[in-house]
Order: sequence, then C-alpha cells, then structure tokens
Amino acid sequence: MLHEPVVGHAGRIDMYMGSVPTLLSHIQSGKVRAIGVTTASRSKLLPDVPTCTESASRAWSWPACGA
Repeated sequence: MLHEPVVGHAGRIDMYMGSVPTLLSHIQSGKVRAIGVTTASRSKLLPDVPTCTESASRAWSWPACGA
C-alpha cells in the first residue's frame, strides 16, 4: 500500500472518510474530530459519535466520516 497524503489549505486535511479502526487512535489523540459514523447504528468504539443519518436528513452507508 502506498501512502499519499492529501493536504488541504493551511497544511490540514479538510475531510476524510475511513474505517473506525483506522481512525480510532487519531480520534482519541485529538488529531481528528469524528463528526459521524455512516453505519446504521452508532459504533461501539465511539458511542458518543452520532450516525450521519442522526445528524442529516438522508441515510448514509459508508464505514465512517470525520473532519
């Protein structure tokens, strides 16, 4: 696997979608702010993070979303 960083303005990534296990250590360290998971129910690993459906008006079906 090749790592290719995608950097937005001011040296930060504006949005990234990935799996909870991949992002969990970054979320816990405060480097990434989880804004929602796109599964049908909340993640057992991130119970305080709402589903994107809870936060929006339409259903989502991706593993995780964060910004």
